[in-house]
Amino acid sequence: MRSRRSGRGRIGGVLSGLLLLALTACGQTVQERQASPQQTVAPTRTVVPIGAAGPALSITDRLGRPVNPDAIRVGLLLPLSGEAGQLGQQMRQAAEMAVLDIGTPNFQLLPRDTGGTVDGARRAAQSVIDDGAQLILGPLFSQNVRAVAEVARPRNVNVVAFTTDETVAGDNALVMGFVPAAQVDRVVEYTTRQGIGRFAVLAPDTPYGNAVAEATRDAVRERGASLVDQVMYNPNGTEFSDEVERLSAAGGIQAVMLPDTGLRLRTVAPLLPYYGLRDAHIIGTGLWDGGNVGVERAMRGAWFASPQPDLRADFERRYEANFGEAPPRLATLPYDAVAMAAVLSQIPERANYSMASLADPDGFAGIDGIFRFGSDNVVERGLAVLEVTEDGVRVVEAAPQTFVGIGF
Repeated sequence: MRSRRSGRGRIGGVLSGLLLLALTACGQTVQERQASPQQTVAPTRTVVPIGAAGPALSITDRLGRPVNPDAIRVGLLLPLSGEAGQLGQQMRQAAEMAVLDIGTPNFQLLPRDTGGTVDGARRAAQSVIDDGAQLILGPLFSQNVRAVAEVARPRNVNVVAFTTDETVAGDNALVMGFVPAAQVDRVVEYTTRQGIGRFAVLAPDTPYGNAVAEATRDAVRERGASLVDQVMYNPNGTEFSDEVERLSAAGGIQAVMLPDTGLRLRTVAPLLPYYGLRDAHIIGTGLWDGGNVGVERAMRGAWFASPQPDLRADFERRYEANFGEAPPRLATLPYDAVAMAAVLSQIPERANYSMASLADPDGFAGIDGIFRFGSDNVVERGLAVLEVTEDGVRVVEAAPQTFVGIGF
């Protein structure tokens, strides 16, 4: 685990409160949000409804150029075309929702298409910097982040990327995606508190699977537990009996980390009880979030760590009402990133988007819960522990509301 940074600034505390209010559904009060029994609700403060203070803020003209020369400008780099074009467009819609929800004056978002390629990301970064962007949000893909950061670095522009790849963090690049290591650490910590101490990993032999395996080894070792065995399987395979049988032969396994989804998960999970691992508790990562994994009976009761789903429920309802479709799970990333940037733009000493401004130790409160950037430029989140049910998930341990007392 990363060491907890000391210090809680006065501005940071005020900022967290401002962002929490800004991200509350427009027209509601903070008390109107549903809170779990472990949550603390702030004193009632009314959020101004959209449009109550005047017409909606114009973001760009019809050619995508900034319309207010005095505005604070923030670039948004997404794959608006290419294989991931649909996802990119959906994420852009979420980002523009944040601009309208918060209604911040003199704040302009500059969306640009990366096309999902390194060259496209580089051109998009240069475009927003030429148009005066003081911060870049995105890109989405890890292979594009270094190219964007290199373009932005000579102009002292920081980059908040949506990737989950921690290896691209550093210098002027921050990683905001749902990184697996933090999810693994949270669910392993919870599992050991339930008296479980003998773990195993059963994962696809992919970059993600190997990252989760490494994080599991670290988390288990840190808590004085044991990693009994680790078995990786071919992600292109269709038959996994040999791997599960091999894992079972290790004996004494109490919990199995299974970071997979889709058809592979539905194929692998029922093999565990078949090969003698009926009593082993399945644990996983946020890959299961929104994936309806409870349709597979063997997965019911499994635990994983992820942002608390009820916090984003209102956003999901409003997104669907606005655009006629449910938002993708990643849509909350640009929403929270834009909200953070918009709120910072209204605090003179924070509007330069310096690293000190972005890496406030108190963090920010968004629709995915509390988050902040650590000394390694990787996001730290307050995560809930969820249990898979037949109908979805239930919260078995609520996400924290503050970073005080959390041992990052």
